[in-house]
Amino acid sequence: MNLSKKHLFQNFDKKIIATIALSLSLIMEQPLFHNQSVNLVCTGIIYLLYILTFIKIRSSYYIDRGYLVFIITVVATSILTTLTRGSYFQLVDLAKALFNILIFWLLVIIITSKAEEDFFFKVYKVVCIVVVLGVYAQIIYFYVLGSRLSIEVGGISILRDYAFKSIYRPSSLFSEPSHLARYVAPLTAYLLIKRNEIYTAVFLSIGLLLSTSGLGIGLTLLLWAMYVFKVLSSTDKKRPKFLIVTVLVAGALIAANTPVIRNAIDRSVNNGTESSRVYRAIEIYKGMPLNFKIYGVGLQNFSNYTRTYNIKTKYDEVEYAEFSSTITYLPCTTGALGLISFLYMLYTIFRRNKYITKVYVLMFLFTSTVSNEITVFSWIVFFSVIYITSDKSKLIKTREKNHVQNTL
Repeated sequence: MNLSKKHLFQNFDKKIIATIALSLSLIMEQPLFHNQSVNLVCTGIIYLLYILTFIKIRSSYYIDRGYLVFIITVVATSILTTLTRGSYFQLVDLAKALFNILIFWLLVIIITSKAEEDFFFKVYKVVCIVVVLGVYAQIIYFYVLGSRLSIEVGGISILRDYAFKSIYRPSSLFSEPSHLARYVAPLTAYLLIKRNEIYTAVFLSIGLLLSTSGLGIGLTLLLWAMYVFKVLSSTDKKRPKFLIVTVLVAGALIAANTPVIRNAIDRSVNNGTESSRVYRAIEIYKGMPLNFKIYGVGLQNFSNYTRTYNIKTKYDEVEYAEFSSTITYLPCTTGALGLISFLYMLYTIFRRNKYITKVYVLMFLFTSTVSNEITVFSWIVFFSVIYITSDKSKLIKTREKNHVQNTL
């Protein structure tokens, strides 16, 4: 194969990787894929495409030391839990969760090493605009036309929405608004902070707020706060800092007083599920034996543990479910060791990278505080944008096969 054909093939593979990576979360959050058989088949096809790409591109790969420490810790705590397991323990449940974590790690390595930043974010931008247009359409139908816009094909919801008491909650192509938020927010941050595409970022941000997701509201406030901080700390004298900040503050105040946004904030503050996601796991962790506090009860065995020992708290909204945030789920299932390695991973990424990557780490940390990301496909999206925008010179680079030089 001559150089031009080889270069074309490698670029084609990179485009495949970018497209699959960005489609993962969207596809797997569709209600159709909640069917176990359909989910298994489609997940298998996606993994197969990645494996084929991994085999065909014979070159070096980039591995983050912090992520590697996290993986080793999770495997080690899983072994300890298996060796000292109690009557609650289900090895199959742990094996499934551990397999997902390891596969996600492999996929992140492939994406980090092979996806091209420009093409990756071009695809990402198109997908997010389509998703948010769905939110706008649902809002117009509900508040202007007085009807709900939801689309079903063969009994499966394609365009989904919810009516929560007096609050309307559009989620476009996703299963629920929070899933939409954690998919769209990273792209919004990239366009705003890295590309300075203000109008598109505003368009996407309003869509996040209209979805009424507490996570979406929090991420939107965070990424715009980071943008304001960047503007104020900029040395660019041509940029009218005072005017930009004044316009943003005025826009935020106006938006906060619109009925739709007010309802969204009210639902998030007064009717959210943070108590179950955060406080419940903390209460359960406090009552665990010392050994479990160190290395956990095992991945995907949290509900088995609470069910077997009939553990209840005042925060139980969903009985016995694996329902918690990443920050509280990890100490319960992988112990203090798992949580420390997770925070170490994020710290090392934050410390050595440029501003946009730091923003992503803060966004992911916030998301992990209120939502469980450990075994869902949005984990891949978040870590894809983190590593694609990061300084690869700080990562471990594996040797190239056949010593063939390949440029990212």
